[in-house]
Parts: sequence; C-alpha cells; structure tokens
Amino acid sequence: MSFRATITVIYEDGAAGIGYYRNWDELHLLFEAVALAAAADKCADCRGYREMKRSADSERSLEITDEEEDEVIQDLMEISEYPIIVDTASKRIRLAGSWPCAERRKLCREQDVLRPTVDVTELLCGKGIPYTEEMLKRVREELLSDEEMPGHISVGTGRMIRYLFGSETA
Repeated sequence: MSFRATITVIYEDGAAGIGYYRNWDELHLLFEAVALAAAADKCADCRGYREMKRSADSERSLEITDEEEDEVIQDLMEISEYPIIVDTASKRIRLAGSWPCAERRKLCREQDVLRPTVDVTELLCGKGIPYTEEMLKRVREELLSDEEMPGHISVGTGRMIRYLFGSETA
C-alpha cells in the first residue's frame, strides 16, 4: 500500500499547481513545501506561477490548458492522503482538510513514513508553519550552494529554483 501525499501551491486567485509525492516521508515533504514556497514567492498570482513553472520545465512540459491543469489539481487533491498547502496569501505551509492530527499521524505510522524525531504533522496541523521572505531567501541560498540539499527536493522543484535564482550564486 502506498502513501499518497500532495503539495498544492495556492494564491488568492486559486490553486496554481500540485505535486504528487508517492511514499515520500514527512520531513522530505516539508523540505519540498518550503522550496516550493521559495519559488512561489517570486510569482504574483496563479498565472505567473504556472508560466514560471512551464518556463523552468520547457523541455519536459506538456502543453496543457489552464482548465486541464485545474482538473488535474482537483483530482489529485481528492485522492491525497496527506494534502499539504503552500498558501502564498497567508504565507503559511499547512495541512488541508479537517482530519485531526492524531488521525494523520496514525496513517503515517501505518505507512511507515513517520520519522520519530520530527513530528511534521503536528507542525503542519491547524495554522501551519508561517514563513518569511528572509527564511525563503536562506532556503534558496542553501538549495543553490549546498550539494546535498537538492537531494531533499524533487527534480522539478529543483529546476524551478535554478531557473528563478541560479544567477544568485554567480
């Protein structure tokens, strides 16, 4: 049985994108969400995020309409067992939905992905984790300079970070 997690980036004008992270552990999901927040912070709205993502992934990206992308987002959000939201309006990373934290922790233990040293679920429940521009700047710097950090995020998110901020290391 697999653990189906998603991370959705949302703006005031809607959901901009979603990633599906099958069998990722919670700590790596948190790293990914923070990296996505760092990329999303440079876009003003849903359309800007989608354009940036397509530009960063130009060789690999399929041409799909916004309506098709909205359908994919909706479908993945419905099947997600661990839906993380990067909320650019409130500058928070949180779990979506109304499941109590205890139920999420039980599901994670059943899937054997909960790390006993960090209770990421507890951090993400309720109001979630707030982030600031300074925090995101430090994350971008680490992702671009530390050789091991990119191993903690997806290839696609790494492409977006390099596309947006790669010149910062030069």
